Amino acid sequence: MREAERENIFAEYNQRIGEVINSTVKRFESGDLIVEIGRVEAVLPRKEQSRAESYTPGERHPRGHQGRQPQRQGSADRPLAHGSALLIKLFEQEVPEIYDGTVIIRGAVREAGDRAKVAVYSRERDVDPVGACVA
Repeated sequence: MREAERENIFAEYNQRIGEVINSTVKRFESGDLIVEIGRVEAVLPRKEQSRAESYTPGERHPRGHQGRQPQRQGSADRPLAHGSALLIKLFEQEVPEIYDGTVIIRGAVREAGDRAKVAVYSRERDVDPVGACVA
């Protein structure tokens, strides 16, 4: 019965790979962060946590969905990504010029908690791509 429920949950979240999903911080276990995404608990490993962010139980954080990485029986699944793909998705959601296609992201690099760099290009001469992305 439990295995069937796990497979149903896996199928539900497998369709959402690559989307930005809001998660709620639940607790810490051995330095790893356990978050809740709907009815699933997921793990954000210590090495993928931002040193600049503080995580407190009950807070909401956007996370990318990477896919399931099998864990030992009874432990939380690990459907979180926290890298340049998440950065690109967040820029697409937050910058109107990127959303409508006026500004294009050529590349992005991110070191969690340290820095991020995004290369942007404008299709229109009158639109400053860097200025459009700075809030």
